[in-house]
Amino acid sequence: MRYLILLLLLSFQMSLSAAVVVAHNDVPVSNLDESKIRDFLLGRTTAFANGQTVVIVLCMDSAADDAMKKIVDRSANLLLRGWKRLVFSGSGAMPLQAATIQDAIALVARTPGAITILPLVESVPQTCRIIPLGGAGK
Repeated sequence: MRYLILLLLLSFQMSLSAAVVVAHNDVPVSNLDESKIRDFLLGRTTAFANGQTVVIVLCMDSAADDAMKKIVDRSANLLLRGWKRLVFSGSGAMPLQAATIQDAIALVARTPGAITILPLVESVPQTCRIIPLGGAGK
């Protein structure tokens, strides 16, 4: 019985910590792998294949931070530090920041080219979509 309860708790925790990409509808991709998301979040890639600029939205919520750590092994604060260096060197623009998951979704909804990493969400506005993370792990 103890093992069953432990197994249920672990599976519940894993479902809560799953990460998804929420993107504005005009983002020209239908799926992304973790390495591509990592490149976007670390500033290695700043545009989609069609030339449209990627706008990163960092959610400062602790659940979103945990989801982001699963993909890039860095917290939002650590990512911001790296982005400040990119901006100072002239090779990047600061990500937009949101305090809550709902604020991050709203910011993505009104910002063309925007993407964010969030824990599993059930619904998004009509101007957004959830892009599945496919394949390639760390």
